[in-house]
Amino acid sequence: MKKTYQQEQYNELHPRPKSRYEQFQEWLNECPVQIEDYQDNTDHAIVRFDLPFQDEENFAESITQEQLNSIKGNLL
Repeated sequence: MKKTYQQEQYNELHPRPKSRYEQFQEWLNECPVQIEDYQDNTDHAIVRFDLPFQDEENFAESITQEQLNSIKGNLL
């Protein structure tokens, strides 16, 4: 069923809050590391990241503290 103009305008002016799933998908799309495997199941997701080991100096240059906090926060 196609939305009417009024429905589209209402939805634009009154956006619904994003679900945790939608927030996770947005975060995953912006993830700073390579994703090796991703399985999206009904009630959980399995994600395998490829994060090569680097010495601390190079690692600090390639990923910011904000990105680390984002990864930790979403995994907890």
